[in-house]
Amino acid sequence: GNVTIEFVVDEKGKIGRFKVLQSPDPILSDAAIKTLEKANSLKRGWKPGKQRGKAVKVSFTMPVRFVIQQ
Repeated sequence: GNVTIEFVVDEKGKIGRFKVLQSPDPILSDAAIKTLEKANSLKRGWKPGKQRGKAVKVSFTMPVRFVIQQ
């Protein structure tokens, strides 16, 4: 199934404020959020947006596709 999630990348490149926009099942929603939260522990992480040379918060909408294999 496909889960569509909205989230914010803050000025430090950390992601949060998750909002599930579409999901076939709460289990998939939770899995998608947990996976995205793990990005905060990566060294590279996310790059914050910039406006006039200053780091700013940016909102993203991302589809996450799950394929169940048997």
